[in-house]
Amino acid sequence: MKKETKRDLVLAILWMAVIFIHSAMPGDLSGAESGFFAAWLAKWLPIEKELLHLFVRKGAHLAEFLILGVLLQRLFARAEFRKWPEMGTFARNGCAFFCGVCYAVTDEVHQLFVDGRAGQVRDVLIDAAGVLLGVLITHFARRNKQKSGEKACKIKENTC
Repeated sequence: MKKETKRDLVLAILWMAVIFIHSAMPGDLSGAESGFFAAWLAKWLPIEKELLHLFVRKGAHLAEFLILGVLLQRLFARAEFRKWPEMGTFARNGCAFFCGVCYAVTDEVHQLFVDGRAGQVRDVLIDAAGVLLGVLITHFARRNKQKSGEKACKIKENTC
């Protein structure tokens, strides 16, 4: 396995550990943490505090899993995975999405065993949306970068 692939694998695992640690927080601590951010945002936004608290909590789910989607897409886009001829770009992105959603399910199951927390299907759906956004953003950013690199090569008339 190449150094870059190992790095991307380690980053994805470390980020999963960050998610796990946040999920292991008891409900009162997790609520206080998100309540702090909601109170801070309430100073500038004319939104009811309880609704803002809900947006912060669900936004955190989306953001955590968006980052996981980015990391998984980077991992599955590596050359080692492109060597599998039967596995095209769509399948590699699908594998990244599938792994992220599987982790989201295990995260919600984990929360069933934490005081004051609950595993919710709604949260899995929000997490899945975050993973999908991360995978798609990274995929299209990578594709645009490759296309712009090809255009630059054509302009310079080099062989790339």
